Amino acid sequence: MSSLSGMSVVSPGFVAGFAIVTVITLAATVALLSWPRRRRRRPRHKHVKGSARRWRLLLVALPAVLVCQLLVTGLATAKINATLRFANTLGQVAELASGSGRDSGTTELAPVASSEATGEATESPTPSAPDPAYVASLEATSEGGNTFKTSFRGPASGITDDVWFWTPRGYSATDGKSYNVLTLLHGVPGTADGVVPGLELGRQLQAAIDEGRLPPTIVAIPSLNADATQRSEPDCADIVGHAKVGTWIQQDVPKMIRATFPGARADRQAWALGGVSSGGYCAVWTTIMRSDVYATAASLSGYDVPDVGGLASPELRDANTLSALAARQQHLPIGLWLLGAQDDPLAAGTVTALPAAVGKEDTAEAVRPDAGGHSWSLWKDQTSAFLTWWGQRPGVNPNGSVQATPTPTPTPTPTPDGSASQAPPAAEAPPASPEESLGLGGRLVRSFTQIRGTGVITMVFLLTLAATLACLIVPARTERSGGRAGAEAGAEDGAGPGAEAGAARPGRGGAAAGMGRRTAAVMARAAAKTLLLASACVLAALLVGLIGNRIGAFYPTWALAWADIGPALR
Repeated sequence: MSSLSGMSVVSPGFVAGFAIVTVITLAATVALLSWPRRRRRRPRHKHVKGSARRWRLLLVALPAVLVCQLLVTGLATAKINATLRFANTLGQVAELASGSGRDSGTTELAPVASSEATGEATESPTPSAPDPAYVASLEATSEGGNTFKTSFRGPASGITDDVWFWTPRGYSATDGKSYNVLTLLHGVPGTADGVVPGLELGRQLQAAIDEGRLPPTIVAIPSLNADATQRSEPDCADIVGHAKVGTWIQQDVPKMIRATFPGARADRQAWALGGVSSGGYCAVWTTIMRSDVYATAASLSGYDVPDVGGLASPELRDANTLSALAARQQHLPIGLWLLGAQDDPLAAGTVTALPAAVGKEDTAEAVRPDAGGHSWSLWKDQTSAFLTWWGQRPGVNPNGSVQATPTPTPTPTPTPDGSASQAPPAAEAPPASPEESLGLGGRLVRSFTQIRGTGVITMVFLLTLAATLACLIVPARTERSGGRAGAEAGAEDGAGPGAEAGAARPGRGGAAAGMGRRTAAVMARAAAKTLLLASACVLAALLVGLIGNRIGAFYPTWALAWADIGPALR
């Protein structure tokens, strides 16, 4: 069982095998739906028995159709997962599906040791010899280029998990150069290896370095999937009774980076922590709590109020809301880069409440594109803007040229007197939402055209139901009509009732013509049933995707959804 749970679900072999099983099942189901049902003349009293047989056939065919729908939906999910990397193994998929790691008990936060006790970087760091226990062995990855990974056991946290790395072109441990460090955190569900292709990380970082917007930088992407609990309800803090993920992020990973990469700068100004979705929340939370380690945080569609994990429990939620934590928790000056599309309800609080709550010595850059949703497309498009902004931070790029930061929308950045620049007047009434400005007819149209609309989901559900029933009903009716057509063809060939015995036997030409017509009819019926079954399966997969998208509030438009999912399905 352990070997089965460890089976990869992102390998080309798994996806290809899944596709083969799906195709075979679809072909078998089409054959079942096309099974010959010849009608012979029976006495009237046997009609009931024939109807019972047809119902038994339908009861067999219905589960077969449902299995096909399940397999097609699973195949689409597997192809998407192979690109976006929500889970890597069958065991992780089972844990996500069952929620087996969820804990309903009382949640208590355990503090992580301070920098004085761990020897982390401070405002005036003192370099020390690397601890051999923190030196990681790197191996090349399938991503190619300068991407590496390691399976590392954190001495302080006790967590054993993967960490991915990216190094600039020409990097060498003995080149004598100094490097900035960017640590990135994935979301949930998610994996460390999904961040690299999802953000096109190598291309964007190398471009920023080549253009002088950013000094040479090493990127580390630690996995946060320490156990079943972390995969379903991830934490970035040390929760009593759970894996010490806070220690993993705040101590083990930074010390491992310093020990493995001798050129990594020791001063905290050169260290940034970023993340997508729940990883964005964790990046800001960790930076506030451990500003002695990280001077900059980037939240790509992260939330202000904790949404998952132990910090989202009733006991800890209010105290760990970022806008409250930033104002209450003592910390060194930090810089925050906050991304949240206006059509993403999950990130709305981050780009509004958090910039106004940070301290006088902190800075916050809020980027609010009109659209983008909660998607990899948005995060990938805005990564370059973050790198440019980070390169202008004090102490980050002392030898580089200062370039203008693209600012798509006004940003409320606190000033030394405590006011927020470019903030709208307090007395100004908020504009009416698009939904409020539309009449009943407009809202109805949006419901049937928007990807999250109730009308769209209802319509796809009804189409799925209709296609599923058609797979079962239409073939039966076609067979009955086909039987009548066959009888008529037989009569034309001279085989009808009343013909003489000698003339009842058709000639070779007539028999061949009749066989050809019957073969063509069978093939036409099989093609029609294949089309019906394929439509029912595709609609079922679309329905599952629409429901999941509405629950998760990921994509606000069809175009954004296709930008992420389309390439994965090709």
